Amino acid sequence: MAIGRKMKFKAFTTLLLVILALCLFQSGASAKTPEQRIKLSTQLLQEMGRQSDVEGLTDLLGDCVGVAIFPNVTKAGFIFGAEYGEGLLLRRDPNSTRWYGPSFMNIGGVSVGLQIGVQSTGLILVIMDEAGLNAFRKEHVSLGADVSVAAGPVGRRAGAATNSVYSYSLAKGAFAGVSLGGGSVDIDENANMAYWGKKISPSEALQKRAVKSEVKPLVNELNSLIAKAKKK
Repeated sequence: MAIGRKMKFKAFTTLLLVILALCLFQSGASAKTPEQRIKLSTQLLQEMGRQSDVEGLTDLLGDCVGVAIFPNVTKAGFIFGAEYGEGLLLRRDPNSTRWYGPSFMNIGGVSVGLQIGVQSTGLILVIMDEAGLNAFRKEHVSLGADVSVAAGPVGRRAGAATNSVYSYSLAKGAFAGVSLGGGSVDIDENANMAYWGKKISPSEALQKRAVKSEVKPLVNELNSLIAKAKKK
């Protein structure tokens, strides 16, 4: 009897993992082009900028050295859960306020808990110092291990930043700071090659001025949010 129950549970678990794999495969099959990622990232910033408690985010952007944006992080699962999202990284020189990049990346991770269905979340990581930026210059970054990610403050920010990276999410119109751990961020070599026309490392991409026509709307939106914070 016990052996039979174990076999049934193993078969049930395997079935769930197969369903989950199919969900993630479907997400990967519709990979976005670099231009689509930039457009979706701009739209995410615009939507976040319309939130009433966005002051903490805009305030941090004014002091940041970089930002990673993942417009659609898909979470899928039942009991076992998984995440996958495509995004990009821009570097900011706080002295000249110039932006550099982008370098394209993917975020992924696993979690265990009661999770049912599929949901999509917009995610922004605000990088506050060189230690945090150096972590994202690598081809693989483990969140929580290589760099800690704290929940970003919402509403008016109080005091100086004490963490290397702060994160914000937007799902179904709900804006919040979120803590991340256990996931990973990896360079997307294919997207970088498609955008830059050659194989390029994150460090090399982040040395190039963000002046291409495709990325200008995104840079303008970032600067607009920073300007909004300075007016208050």
